[in-house]
Parts: sequence; C-alpha cells; structure tokens
Amino acid sequence: MDWLLATTTHAQGQCAMVNKDCIVIAHNFKGYDGQFILNYLVHTACITPTVIMNGTKILSMQALDLKFIDSFNYLPFALAKMPSAFGLKELKKGYFPHFFNTEANQNYVGPYPAASFYGPDDMTSSARAAFYAWYEKQQGKTFNFHEEFLSYCMSDVDILQRCCAQFRRTINELVKVEPFREAITFASTVNLAYRCRFMSQDSIAIIPNLGYHPARQFSLKASRWLSWLGRDLPIQHAWDGGEVRFGNFTVDGYDENMRTVYEFYGCYWQGCPTCFPDLATETHLHRTQYTYNSLYELTLARELALKEQGLKLVTLWEHDFDKQFQKNDTFQDFVRELEFQPPLNPREALYGGRTNATRLYCVEGDMRYVDVCSLYPYVLKHRSFPMGHPEVITEDFQDVISYFGMVFALHQSTWLSGTGADRAVYKRYINTDLLVYGEQCAASDVRQTTRAGGWIKEE
Repeated sequence: MDWLLATTTHAQGQCAMVNKDCIVIAHNFKGYDGQFILNYLVHTACITPTVIMNGTKILSMQALDLKFIDSFNYLPFALAKMPSAFGLKELKKGYFPHFFNTEANQNYVGPYPAASFYGPDDMTSSARAAFYAWYEKQQGKTFNFHEEFLSYCMSDVDILQRCCAQFRRTINELVKVEPFREAITFASTVNLAYRCRFMSQDSIAIIPNLGYHPARQFSLKASRWLSWLGRDLPIQHAWDGGEVRFGNFTVDGYDENMRTVYEFYGCYWQGCPTCFPDLATETHLHRTQYTYNSLYELTLARELALKEQGLKLVTLWEHDFDKQFQKNDTFQDFVRELEFQPPLNPREALYGGRTNATRLYCVEGDMRYVDVCSLYPYVLKHRSFPMGHPEVITEDFQDVISYFGMVFALHQSTWLSGTGADRAVYKRYINTDLLVYGEQCAASDVRQTTRAGGWIKEE
C-alpha cells in the first residue's frame, strides 16, 4: 500500500501520485484483500474511499486516483483454473502450506511441511491426487519458507496479470469495451457492450422516477389529504372552492374560520432532508436552478412568511402521508369514494417474482411436488416488449383489449385474489405489507369487491 500511495514532488513544488489513474486488481478482492485495504486506508492513511458494496462484499473501491476491483467478478473461478481457461499452458499455479503460515514459521528452513498443512481435504479428488503426486517428488528437498512464500505470491500475480490481460484484449477486440476501466463486473461489461454496440437507438425508454406526471401525482395526494380533513373542517382547496392566495403564495388549503393554512409538502419537490439526505448539495433534476437543500430552505422561508401574516400553519410531508394512508383502512375506503383518480404509474403494474401458499394444510394422501421454472427466459425470448415512451391516454377510451400497454382501472371481482389460471391477479397492501388471498370474498357490497390500480392489459 505504501508503494501504491507513493508520491513525487515536481520542480514547481507540487505533489502528485506516482501511480495515478491505476486500476488495482485482486482475485476475491471483495471478500478478502479489499477488507484489509479498506481498513488500511481508513485507519492508517486516513483516507475515506468511495465504495460500491453488495452486502458486506466490496465490488469496487475508489481512493485518490486508484480504482480497486475484483477479477472474480469477471472470471468467477479459481485462480488455479485460469491458465487452462485462457490456453496459457506454460503457467501453472503451485502449492503452498497456508496452514503452516504462522508467525513462528516465517524463517523456517528444513524438510517440507506435512501434507496436512496444504489443506488436501479441501481439494477435489482430481486436485488431491495431483497434489500428492507433486508432494511425493518434494521429499528429501529443503523448504525455505521465505523463498517459497515469495515465489508463490509472484506466481499468483503473474497468472492473474497475464490472464486478465488476455481477457481484456479479447473483450476489447470483440466489442470495443474496456472491461476493467468502464465496468466493475462481467455483467456490467456485457450490459455496456450491448448498449454501445448492439442496442438500437431510442429502443428503451427510462420511466421517470415519479411517473409521467409527477406534479399531478403530488397535487392528487394533497387533495386526498385535504378532502380527508375536510370531513370535519371547512377547508377550501383546489378541488373544493379553489386555492386561496396570500401575497405571493398560493396555499394548498385554507380554513377561513380558524385562519389556518394547510400545506402538503411533496418530498421530491420540497427537498425533504429525510428522504434525500445524501442529495442536499445536488442539483434538483426538475428544478435545476435549485439544489435539494435550497428547496428545503425555501419551504422553511415560505412557512415563516405565512406565519408573519398572522396565519396558523398545519403541514404534512409526503412520506408521512404515505405511512398514514397505508395503515388506515378507513382513509383508503374514503379515497376510493373520491371522484379524482391518480395518473397511472407504470411501476405500480410491475409486481412479479412472488410466491404464495394457496393452501397451508393438505389432508389428501396423494401429494406431488411440482417445480415451476422461471418464465423470464421464455418471455424474454418469445414475447413482445414496448419500445420508446408511451402515449398517455386519459379520455375517449376504446375497449381495453385494443391497447398494448398498461391500464389504470377499477375492477370488480368476487375473489380477493386469483387462485387459478382463469382468475385475475390482485395486489393489496395491508399496513405496509403486500398480501395475497386465496379465499372467496363474502362481501356483497360492490364497493368492497372493487379494486383500483394499475395492471398490464393482459391481466
């Protein structure tokens, strides 16, 4: 590490790294080498690196002008198998007594350590046989721990360096991609190669995080909240009497009797510090003249300006609204009675990869196990996918069967959830959990058997 972080001083007195812009590669970096290097950087070099993690595994680490990656993420097999995989017959990984590598044996010179120190019980049968054939030939020879340790490490580095170089050349020749510089895994390398070399232009649309009408989605939640409060309070808002203006500010809701203003804060639009703590200094994606933090400060300044006019203020952040709504069945029933419905969010229709126990206890004597393989490969190969951004249709609807896409609809069924191929699939949140039921609904009220939501047209 001292060599990697070495610096030099130019004639002008400026200090620069010797190994600037280097990519450091280790096999199983994420689970072994990387842990020690991270500890060194943080506790010894006092450097805070940029790390991409997968659980506790370090996929990539950036420190100063160095990039650390794991060759195992590209070549997921043992280092000993690399030479044959790349046709490098002159290279061969040797054997080393790892269990003999203790502080007391660092200067050992003498007969070769017992075979057990090499861990033969952890080898495959073929590898074990090859090891013992090699070990028999070493009998009577002298084992110098320091020399063998250095030779073993240099051999590992040579194998990894030459195989990674061959891998890089092959990928670059085939698809003109630099796998170690432009990606951190083989999967991301393939993804990049596809996007750069094979994917047609404008063939995949990126769905906006908040749907295609984010401002309308926000105002809808505000209207639901104000309508809910309006059951007991005379609150004037956009859907009931129109919004009220105070000076330069148009407020979401206003109770004239109590001179109370009701404000609904969209977490995304108001720069919520709870939902976006890491983006405080970042430029807002839609309101590009502001950062997330400056939007939050404007929200606080707006509150102060309204209070200075002698108004009382009741506020609610969007994330608090979502929690209240999910946990309150009465609130949900109330919202279903409202005439205004939200714009369709495509992500709401994408509920897959779930399993469900349709029967918890079976009394039949003849039981069989059926393994249903994933449909994803079949669908990816044989079915159609939409291309580009959709046309958003909000009026003059045709029969739903004529569309190719997603639909926001009200659907009535006497089943809370499908339990067979002939029944539709329904999703329902109970508090914060997505639950599926296989029992027939006993309710006779149409409102209790009607579900509003987004579905793929075929559903």
